[in-house]
Amino acid sequence: PSNWQMEGFGHAKFRNVALCFESDPPRIPDYYNPVGCYKRSFTVPKNWKNKEIMLRLEGANSATYIWVNGQKVGYNQGAFEPMEFNITPFVETGKNDLSIQVIRFSDGSYLENQDMWQLSGIYREVKLYAQPKTYIHDYYLYTDLDKNYKNATLFVETEIKNSAEENTVCLLEVDVLNEYRQSILNDGTQSFPVKIEQDSTQKITFSTLVNNPQKWSAEFPNLYTIVFELKNNKGETIEAFTKEMGFREVEYNNNILTVNGVQVKLNGVNSHMHHPEHGQTVPLETLKKDLLIMKQFNINCVRTCHYPPTPEYIELANELGMYIVDEVGDEAHSNTHL
Repeated sequence: PSNWQMEGFGHAKFRNVALCFESDPPRIPDYYNPVGCYKRSFTVPKNWKNKEIMLRLEGANSATYIWVNGQKVGYNQGAFEPMEFNITPFVETGKNDLSIQVIRFSDGSYLENQDMWQLSGIYREVKLYAQPKTYIHDYYLYTDLDKNYKNATLFVETEIKNSAEENTVCLLEVDVLNEYRQSILNDGTQSFPVKIEQDSTQKITFSTLVNNPQKWSAEFPNLYTIVFELKNNKGETIEAFTKEMGFREVEYNNNILTVNGVQVKLNGVNSHMHHPEHGQTVPLETLKKDLLIMKQFNINCVRTCHYPPTPEYIELANELGMYIVDEVGDEAHSNTHL
């Protein structure tokens, strides 16, 4: 990942209110619109047969076309949001070719006129991964503390997708573990049998109680590990993954912000994902060092102006204890009517 202007191609431009080209939405100049073309090969292993193969780009600026083995897979706009493509129909076991075309300006540029260095290219991670035909497509979780901010209710929403051409029966298991790998749920591991029709999706929503978990805050970033496991009708694990999570309740009452019932003052800063040598491709060790220096100077809040950060940044903030005011990648400036 990189910005091509940081690698000696084209010119970086700094803009605040003005665009990099004449404002005439939604038109883009036809006399100057650099394009970056990327091409590489990758290998699909034999044990990925009969799996769903996904291609994910965490960030490319500004508009993106994707080809696999010469076949057009898709198109994306949204310079600061991830894009994901199911490339299963386009790949074969063994060597494959990936081609990506990144266009510097698109009509989306009118909504991505952040006051910063305007750069281009695939600047965040590119990932290729495989999932079983039946897999956990999405999940969402949140915690609700009681009126004394002691015990908690954990709410979990999952979306299981069956991309096979036949109905399937599986078992979803969810648990939350402490540092000793012991379950903290009052009722232990939560299990849910699921029957999903072919090529369809089914949601499972549940809540469970937790007695007096350690709470998460910037001062005390206590984390637990939530475990998701999907088993087939033979009891075999077909998918499993973990995520770090915390128990906390954020409220705003009578002009007072509280976390877990305690009044909090936000000592915040604005922070760009920008490096003097690598542009928007900021090394993880730099992101971590930034947060550690902030913590040393009693800063407890970061506003990610003016777009979502790389996912690892949120993980680091979770681990180190930092409140994040996350922004969408939308700043129209001279075209605020858009």
